[in-house]
Amino acid sequence: MCIRDSINAEYMGILRQIMVDKKMETLILGIENPLLDISANVELDIYTRFDLPIDATVLAEEKHLPLFKELKEKYKPTYIPGGSTQNTIRAAQWLLNQMQPYACCYIGSVGDDENGKKLEEIMKDAKIKTLYYITKDKPTGCCGVLIRDNKRCLLPLLGAAISIPTDYVKSQWKAIEEAKLIYTTGYFISTNMEALMLCAQHAFDTKKPFCFNLAATFWVSKYGKEMSEIMPYCDLVIGNMEEALIWSKGKDYKTEDKAEIAKRIAMEPKKNQERARTVVITQGHLPSHAGIYDFKTKTYNSVSVEPTKIDRKNIVDTNGAGDAFAAGLLVGYVLGRDIGTCLKYANYMGWECIQQIGCVFPKECKMSLSDKQKPRRSDNFQHSPFDMQKGDTLS
Repeated sequence: MCIRDSINAEYMGILRQIMVDKKMETLILGIENPLLDISANVELDIYTRFDLPIDATVLAEEKHLPLFKELKEKYKPTYIPGGSTQNTIRAAQWLLNQMQPYACCYIGSVGDDENGKKLEEIMKDAKIKTLYYITKDKPTGCCGVLIRDNKRCLLPLLGAAISIPTDYVKSQWKAIEEAKLIYTTGYFISTNMEALMLCAQHAFDTKKPFCFNLAATFWVSKYGKEMSEIMPYCDLVIGNMEEALIWSKGKDYKTEDKAEIAKRIAMEPKKNQERARTVVITQGHLPSHAGIYDFKTKTYNSVSVEPTKIDRKNIVDTNGAGDAFAAGLLVGYVLGRDIGTCLKYANYMGWECIQQIGCVFPKECKMSLSDKQKPRRSDNFQHSPFDMQKGDTLS
């Protein structure tokens, strides 16, 4: 065992003892592809030279490698932990810090290098239980974040991020068993579909919520078949309007209406019909739409909620806003809050995020998680906490 492995083992041993002593629960576990974001405001010509869209996600190829060097040498970038699920887990823990540290756990893969060590340190400081698989074969994954006029192009160079073995996931099964809720995104499909399905099956077997994010338009288009295999396990599905449209087209729903698409996704076949499926579709500055289908009563309800207002001049960077929004939803879900409260948490998290560079948050959290109303679900999560409340706006 190398020195670093020894230190990691010692740290995890201490962390487990702290959790035993303080009886800290793992509320949310995320598993996916950790990246280190390299974020910078760039000039317009960089998009032309590297054939990139101004506001989209494109997997980095060999032709893009000089861009990363240019970012570091010309633009003095900011280095921030990234990767969709890692962003969401960090955001969720920031919101949950007012209740307890180490409420969130994250599983992923990094390289045996300085960037991997940097990620470990940041996650430790964020009070997140982090279970990285460390590989010597590939460098830690990174993501170029090109910012221009409050829009961003994401250029992930995945490296070690997509190298997590199923055996390693199985070796961390105790952490998965201890979690109250499991979350991942479509990005994990191409990394390890076998491990993803193991987690989904575990959630079904133990009646805990399995929550899934559609991830990106090109991912929905490319991996629609695999997402259809995952959907029966999903209790909460999150996506933006563009992703929803691609899903609708792939499923031949023959509609571009967000409310109808949410309803059709909510009513897709589901294994655990004791719990309703909730679908949340975001639209940036436009209202988010949530639809809930109860398989037992065969009833459907929906609600649309306006995002938190913000002066355009205060918008710094929209990168990670969707991940932050998802964090608010997950926190509300796992705490058993009603849909209005869950969307309030989600909107607040997105609002805080877009005023920063990257998916980071200020020292002070302005959103209280205290709730005089008792959760509307049992401890075994058999009913969706997104039950409609009196006063919700139904559509």
